Amino acid sequence: MASSPMSLFPAAAVDPRTGLITPAWQQWILDFYMGAGSGSSGSTYVHPTTDGYKHLPATGTTSAGKVPIAGATAGAWTLGNPIPASHNHSSGDITGLQAAANQRQSVTLTLSAATGTVDLGHVFEVLDESASAPGRFRLYRTTAGRDADLARSVEVQEPNTVGLLLEDGFVAGSLSVAEDPAPCSAGADGLCAWSWSGALGSTITLTILVKEA
Repeated sequence: MASSPMSLFPAAAVDPRTGLITPAWQQWILDFYMGAGSGSSGSTYVHPTTDGYKHLPATGTTSAGKVPIAGATAGAWTLGNPIPASHNHSSGDITGLQAAANQRQSVTLTLSAATGTVDLGHVFEVLDESASAPGRFRLYRTTAGRDADLARSVEVQEPNTVGLLLEDGFVAGSLSVAEDPAPCSAGADGLCAWSWSGALGSTITLTILVKEA
Protein backbone atom coordinates (compact mmCIF):
# COMPACT_ATOMS: atom_id res chain seq x y z
CA MET A 1 0.00 0.00 0.00
CA ALA A 2 1.39 3.41 -0.92
CA SER A 3 2.43 5.58 2.02
CA SER A 4 0.63 8.80 2.81
CA PRO A 5 2.43 12.10 2.16
CA MET A 6 2.05 12.72 5.88
CA SER A 7 4.46 9.82 6.53
CA LEU A 8 7.28 12.02 5.25
CA PHE A 9 7.00 14.15 8.41
CA PRO A 10 7.93 13.20 11.99
CA ALA A 11 5.08 11.83 14.09
CA ALA A 12 5.08 14.99 16.20
CA ALA A 13 4.37 17.11 13.09
CA VAL A 14 1.01 15.43 12.40
CA ASP A 15 -2.09 16.04 14.47
CA PRO A 16 -3.44 12.54 15.27
CA ARG A 17 -6.97 13.87 15.41
CA THR A 18 -7.05 15.52 11.98
CA GLY A 19 -4.18 13.78 10.19
CA LEU A 20 -2.89 17.21 9.14
CA ILE A 21 0.38 18.99 9.85
CA THR A 22 0.24 20.89 13.08
CA PRO A 23 0.25 24.72 12.96
CA ALA A 24 3.68 24.77 14.58
CA TRP A 25 5.18 22.64 11.84
CA GLN A 26 3.40 24.63 9.17
CA GLN A 27 5.14 27.72 10.54
CA TRP A 28 8.47 25.85 10.64
CA ILE A 29 8.12 24.95 6.95
CA LEU A 30 7.29 28.56 6.06
CA ASP A 31 10.25 29.80 8.06
CA PHE A 32 12.61 27.24 6.54
CA TYR A 33 11.73 27.71 2.89
CA MET A 34 10.49 31.29 2.80
CA GLY A 35 12.90 32.80 5.31
CA ALA A 36 10.09 34.38 7.31
CA GLY A 37 12.03 34.13 10.56
CA SER A 38 13.79 31.73 12.84
CA GLY A 39 11.98 28.39 12.65
CA SER A 40 12.05 25.64 15.19
CA SER A 41 15.20 24.33 13.52
CA GLY A 42 16.96 27.53 14.25
CA SER A 43 17.82 28.16 10.54
CA THR A 44 16.23 29.28 7.30
CA TYR A 45 16.71 27.86 3.84
CA VAL A 46 19.19 29.73 1.66
CA HIS A 47 19.36 28.81 -2.02
CA PRO A 48 22.96 28.13 -3.14
CA THR A 49 24.54 30.74 -5.39
CA THR A 50 27.48 28.68 -6.64
CA ASP A 51 27.95 27.48 -10.20
CA GLY A 52 25.18 25.09 -11.19
CA TYR A 53 22.56 26.78 -9.01
CA LYS A 54 22.30 30.04 -10.94
CA HIS A 55 18.98 31.10 -12.44
CA LEU A 56 18.86 32.07 -16.09
CA PRO A 57 18.94 35.79 -16.87
CA ALA A 58 15.61 37.59 -17.02
CA THR A 59 13.86 37.54 -20.37
CA GLY A 60 11.78 40.11 -22.18
CA THR A 61 11.20 41.75 -25.52
CA THR A 62 14.89 42.48 -26.03
CA SER A 63 15.75 38.84 -25.27
CA ALA A 64 13.18 37.27 -27.60
CA GLY A 65 14.70 34.49 -29.69
CA LYS A 66 17.95 34.46 -27.73
CA VAL A 67 19.45 31.43 -26.00
CA PRO A 68 21.52 31.04 -22.83
CA ILE A 69 25.26 31.17 -23.52
CA ALA A 70 27.65 29.94 -20.85
CA GLY A 71 30.45 32.31 -19.97
CA ALA A 72 34.05 31.49 -19.16
CA THR A 73 33.53 32.44 -15.50
CA ALA A 74 31.79 29.95 -13.20
CA GLY A 75 28.11 30.78 -12.78
CA ALA A 76 28.11 33.35 -15.61
CA TRP A 77 25.27 33.22 -18.16
CA THR A 78 24.21 35.63 -20.85
CA LEU A 79 21.42 35.64 -23.41
CA GLY A 80 22.50 36.02 -27.00
CA ASN A 81 22.54 34.69 -30.54
CA PRO A 82 25.23 32.01 -31.04
CA ILE A 83 25.02 32.53 -34.82
CA PRO A 84 25.05 36.17 -35.96
CA ALA A 85 22.42 37.30 -38.42
CA SER A 86 25.18 38.16 -40.92
CA HIS A 87 28.92 37.86 -41.11
CA ASN A 88 31.72 38.25 -43.63
CA HIS A 89 34.49 35.98 -44.87
CA SER A 90 37.44 36.81 -47.02
CA SER A 91 37.95 34.73 -50.14
CA GLY A 92 40.91 33.06 -48.45
CA ASP A 93 38.63 31.68 -45.72
CA ILE A 94 36.58 29.67 -48.22
CA THR A 95 38.32 26.75 -49.91
CA GLY A 96 36.98 24.54 -52.66
CA LEU A 97 33.89 26.71 -53.23
CA GLN A 98 34.51 27.45 -56.90
CA ALA A 99 35.57 23.89 -57.66
CA ALA A 100 32.46 22.56 -55.97
CA ALA A 101 30.28 25.02 -57.86
CA ASN A 102 31.75 23.86 -61.13
CA GLN A 103 31.62 20.21 -60.02
CA ARG A 104 35.29 19.82 -60.79
CA GLN A 105 37.48 17.01 -59.61
CA SER A 106 41.17 16.27 -59.90
CA VAL A 107 42.07 12.65 -60.62
CA THR A 108 45.66 11.40 -60.33
CA LEU A 109 46.84 8.25 -62.10
CA THR A 110 49.93 6.35 -60.99
CA LEU A 111 51.71 5.29 -64.18
CA SER A 112 53.28 2.09 -62.92
CA ALA A 113 51.67 0.24 -65.86
CA ALA A 114 51.19 1.19 -69.51
CA THR A 115 47.40 0.78 -69.40
CA GLY A 116 44.56 1.12 -66.94
CA THR A 117 41.02 2.39 -66.34
CA VAL A 118 39.70 5.46 -64.55
CA ASP A 119 36.31 6.75 -63.40
CA LEU A 120 35.86 10.32 -64.65
CA GLY A 121 32.06 10.27 -64.69
CA HIS A 122 29.70 9.25 -67.46
CA VAL A 123 29.80 12.61 -69.29
CA PHE A 124 32.74 14.90 -68.56
CA GLU A 125 35.06 17.54 -69.97
CA VAL A 126 38.84 17.43 -69.53
CA LEU A 127 40.01 20.90 -68.46
CA ASP A 128 43.69 20.35 -67.79
CA GLU A 129 46.37 17.68 -67.52
CA SER A 130 49.83 17.45 -66.05
CA ALA A 131 52.39 14.65 -66.01
CA SER A 132 55.50 14.19 -63.92
CA ALA A 133 57.48 12.71 -66.86
CA PRO A 134 57.58 12.93 -70.67
CA GLY A 135 55.24 10.64 -72.57
CA ARG A 136 52.02 10.35 -74.55
CA PHE A 137 48.65 9.85 -72.88
CA ARG A 138 45.57 8.49 -74.62
CA LEU A 139 42.10 8.27 -73.17
CA TYR A 140 39.50 5.88 -74.59
CA ARG A 141 35.81 5.35 -74.08
CA THR A 142 36.22 1.63 -73.43
CA THR A 143 38.91 -0.95 -72.70
CA ALA A 144 38.01 -2.78 -75.92
CA GLY A 145 38.61 0.37 -77.92
CA ARG A 146 41.97 0.97 -76.28
CA ASP A 147 43.11 -2.59 -76.85
CA ALA A 148 41.98 -2.49 -80.46
CA ASP A 149 43.96 0.69 -81.03
CA LEU A 150 47.09 -0.71 -79.37
CA ALA A 151 46.87 -3.76 -81.63
CA ARG A 152 46.94 -1.64 -84.79
CA SER A 153 50.17 -1.78 -86.76
CA VAL A 154 49.79 1.88 -87.75
CA GLU A 155 48.69 4.31 -85.08
CA VAL A 156 45.89 6.38 -86.55
CA GLN A 157 43.34 8.27 -84.50
CA GLU A 158 39.90 6.95 -85.31
CA PRO A 159 37.57 8.03 -82.51
CA ASN A 160 34.50 6.72 -84.33
CA THR A 161 35.84 3.19 -84.49
CA VAL A 162 38.04 2.71 -81.43
CA GLY A 163 36.56 5.30 -79.06
CA LEU A 164 39.66 7.48 -78.70
CA LEU A 165 38.59 10.50 -76.65
CA LEU A 166 41.83 12.47 -76.51
CA GLU A 167 45.57 12.14 -77.08
CA ASP A 168 48.06 14.46 -75.42
CA GLY A 169 51.84 14.58 -75.42
CA PHE A 170 54.09 15.69 -72.58
CA VAL A 171 57.70 16.91 -72.87
CA ALA A 172 59.75 17.29 -69.69
CA GLY A 173 56.58 17.07 -67.62
CA SER A 174 54.79 19.85 -69.51
CA LEU A 175 51.77 19.48 -71.75
CA SER A 176 53.13 20.03 -75.25
CA VAL A 177 50.30 18.85 -77.49
CA ALA A 178 46.69 19.03 -76.36
CA GLU A 179 43.29 18.93 -77.96
CA ASP A 180 40.66 21.56 -77.25
CA PRO A 181 38.40 20.58 -74.34
CA ALA A 182 35.25 18.83 -75.49
CA PRO A 183 32.55 16.81 -73.72
CA CYS A 184 33.43 13.11 -73.48
CA SER A 185 31.36 10.14 -72.42
CA ALA A 186 32.51 6.95 -70.75
CA GLY A 187 31.50 3.41 -71.57
CA ALA A 188 28.44 1.64 -70.19
CA ASP A 189 30.32 0.69 -67.01
CA GLY A 190 31.22 4.34 -66.34
CA LEU A 191 34.95 3.71 -66.78
CA CYS A 192 37.34 5.10 -69.34
CA ALA A 193 40.47 3.24 -70.44
CA TRP A 194 43.86 4.84 -70.91
CA SER A 195 47.30 4.08 -72.25
CA TRP A 196 50.65 5.70 -71.54
CA SER A 197 53.70 5.68 -73.75
CA GLY A 198 56.64 6.76 -71.64
CA ALA A 199 58.58 5.90 -68.51
CA LEU A 200 56.74 3.80 -65.94
CA GLY A 201 57.06 3.71 -62.17
CA SER A 202 55.27 4.20 -58.86
CA THR A 203 56.52 7.79 -58.67
CA ILE A 204 55.36 8.78 -62.16
CA THR A 205 51.90 10.33 -62.14
CA LEU A 206 49.44 12.05 -64.44
CA THR A 207 46.76 14.35 -63.09
CA ILE A 208 43.53 15.10 -64.96
CA LEU A 209 41.23 17.98 -64.04
CA VAL A 210 37.68 17.25 -65.21
CA LYS A 211 34.20 18.59 -64.65
CA GLU A 212 30.76 17.23 -65.37
CA ALA A 213 29.56 18.19 -68.82
